[in-house]
Amino acid sequence: MKAQEDKARLIIYGEISSDKWDETEITPNEVKELLDSVKNKDLDIFINSSGGNVFAGLAIYHMLKRHEGKKTVYVDGIAASIASIIAMAGDEIHIPKNAYLMIHRSWIYTAGNKNDLLDTIAMLEKTDMNMADIYYEKALEGVTSEKILELMDNETWLTGKEAQSIFKIIADGDNKAVACLDGLNINDKVPEILKAKLNKIEKVQNKENEKILELEKAKLKLKLKIEE
Repeated sequence: MKAQEDKARLIIYGEISSDKWDETEITPNEVKELLDSVKNKDLDIFINSSGGNVFAGLAIYHMLKRHEGKKTVYVDGIAASIASIIAMAGDEIHIPKNAYLMIHRSWIYTAGNKNDLLDTIAMLEKTDMNMADIYYEKALEGVTSEKILELMDNETWLTGKEAQSIFKIIADGDNKAVACLDGLNINDKVPEILKAKLNKIEKVQNKENEKILELEKAKLKLKLKIEE
């Protein structure tokens, strides 16, 4: 998050969180601090995020909407889940033809008795309708609210070119940025190209873990030998 003389830049590269557990996470408090320091300035918002906490994302969206300067959003790789809601705060939204916008219904881990579960369902329904209204505000003429809910039901992945046929966005040329896949829930809806990238990352991580394990084993053997 950087303030410049004529405008400010907000860079959302990472998961959306209510609390700061990792340097890559973005919280509402951080965004508020930036916006308080750049009142009325135009704002460029760069997004490459798989999403995160729904309520933290909604807070960021509403803060950005209230900001009086012009807000220009650039999706550099991916704006998925609640990050796609944040993208809708832009007065102008740019998504490269080969970048991604993913929208779906909110989901949650929960436990409890019947009443607890019914309360959770009611809360999720309200959250979903809230998000559907936000998407609908940026929908092209002729795109119905029912269509938006259908896209959310199906966990829809849209390239910039595809998103341009549904939302008021500008589909720019091809993008060279690598999509941020941290925290992404992998299922059969995820585009194959992203699955391949995730599998590649997982293989690299597994190899790194194997190396660490072998190193720890070697250290243990050396320690036992010295003790003998």
